[in-house]
Amino acid sequence: MAQILTVTNVQGQLDNKVPLVESAAGTYFQRPSSDVKATVSVGNVPTGPSSTRRLGDSVAAGNQFSFYKLRLEVSCDSSASCGTVSSAMVAAQQEPDQLGRPIGDALGEPLLKSMSAEVQAEVLGDVAPGLQPFAAVREEKLDELPAEKGLDSISLPTWIILAGLAL
Repeated sequence: MAQILTVTNVQGQLDNKVPLVESAAGTYFQRPSSDVKATVSVGNVPTGPSSTRRLGDSVAAGNQFSFYKLRLEVSCDSSASCGTVSSAMVAAQQEPDQLGRPIGDALGEPLLKSMSAEVQAEVLGDVAPGLQPFAAVREEKLDELPAEKGLDSISLPTWIILAGLAL
């Protein structure tokens, strides 16, 4: 699973501090730092006349007003640990400073500000060992059932849905 945290107000470059970011993120996600891979890139700068007027050319120079994107890839090995990571990512998405504060503390950057935290939609690896992908599971739909099979061909989950609709 991956989350992209956009931060600003950082003194210096974050490239040299990746191990500290991984350690702080591991603590936040309740995973060992070896299960977290962090990459840093310069993020998009807000556009518009007011940002140009206030920040000028210093934004592109990599100073404290630069925006950085921290991509945090977190590995998990069980449904419980993946659920914990997923919940923490959703919480950080709703309140980015929940993840940004521990990272700022680990970096010694008390002014670090988290602008956003996006959860990446793709999940890599075998998310649920032993289960088939959704595309491999055949779904029966009521309008696709042959009329000659009658009511005996309707599966139990379909009956449960029909009973719920009837109530």
